Amino acid sequence: MLYLFIIIAVGAVFLGMRHLVLSAPDPLTRQRRRNWMLAGVGGVLVLLALNRSGMLAPLLGGLLILLVRLVPLIPQLLKTILAEHGNKAGGTESAATSATMTDTEALEILGLEAGCSRQAVLDAHRRLIHKLHPDRGGSDYLAAKINQARDILLRSR
Repeated sequence: MLYLFIIIAVGAVFLGMRHLVLSAPDPLTRQRRRNWMLAGVGGVLVLLALNRSGMLAPLLGGLLILLVRLVPLIPQLLKTILAEHGNKAGGTESAATSATMTDTEALEILGLEAGCSRQAVLDAHRRLIHKLHPDRGGSDYLAAKINQARDILLRSR
């Protein structure tokens, strides 16, 4: 029974670490987190290969203490994972774009003045999204707000 609990605890920690790696805001951070995770897994495998199971007991005990401290965060982690899965599965709007935005706010986000042309909106959007796109190290939130501002302004033009 204890071994089953330890296996479940280690699995939960690795799943949490995997989510931490995949939720990194930029590719460099994602790569660093992946490297640390692989180094930890490699260390455990080396200890197992060298038959140093006496050294694994404190390591697993530490992981168990870490898991106990993380238990209050598990519902929030699951909620985040399910929300991200829902957005990838075909959700049309994220939390960032679900709030209503006024024309004034949209103009302010894109750095435009009232009465600007359709082409000015497209140019401002292209300039900003080029800088702040998540694939270039920007944030999902800012990209969603820029896209929402463009959509609102183009609807009225």
